[in-house]
Order: sequence, then C-alpha cells, then structure tokens
Amino acid sequence: MASAVIEAKERGTSPADGLGAKQLYEIIFIIKSTLADDEVLKTIDKVKATVERGNGEIVFLENMGRKKLAYEVKKEKKGIYILMHFKGKGSLVFDVERTCRLEETIIKFMTVKVNPANIRPTTPTLENKGTSDGQL
Repeated sequence: MASAVIEAKERGTSPADGLGAKQLYEIIFIIKSTLADDEVLKTIDKVKATVERGNGEIVFLENMGRKKLAYEVKKEKKGIYILMHFKGKGSLVFDVERTCRLEETIIKFMTVKVNPANIRPTTPTLENKGTSDGQL
C-alpha cells in the first residue's frame, strides 16, 4: 500500500480517488460459445452497463466471433471473443472485473491499461495487407 501512495503522489493523485483522471483500458472477455446470439448481446450489455454506471466511456467495442480456445476452460473448447476499450478511473476496472467474475456466461477475461499512442487497428488496412512480417 505504501508504494501505491508514493506512486500516486508522483502522479499528483490520491490513491483513494480511483487513480485520478480517466485512463484508457482494454478488456477482452470470452463468452461461452453455446449461447444464443441474444444471450451474448445481454452479456455484452451487462458489461457495457457496468462501464456506463461507473461514469466510464466506451471507446471501442468489437465482437471478434467464435474461436477455438488454446486450451479447455470451464469445459469449453470454443468461445466468443469480445474486445472493448473504455476510459475510466481505476476503481471502475474493479467493478467491471467483478461483473465478469459473477457473470456465469463469461469464462475468461483480462483487463490491461493501454497507452493511447500504442493503439492499432485490429483488422489490417488495405495498405498493410501485403506485409509479410505480420505487423500492422
């Protein structure tokens, strides 16, 4: 806790105020692939509502579709990947992750703080399709 206070003082914020100004976060969560489309939308709406209730702002939301998991998670071999970027205070991340933990349809999730300068498009643009090194 002492290191959090020192880091907060260096940033000019208080650790109690949710780490100061709104930061950009990225969360990717995997929903059970056995759900119907309307149930998937309900799950996404629950996460979106949590962000909006916490005075956050959704910057980007993408349904990446059904994909095979690298390993079995909660007896699921496939999942629906959802990528979301949102702005909010650090305390909002706790609330969003709590929603993901309590939602039975979400089988896995991960949230990271993102530097806005490092954001790249998730799909290749026309001029980048021909690159062989795999970078956008």
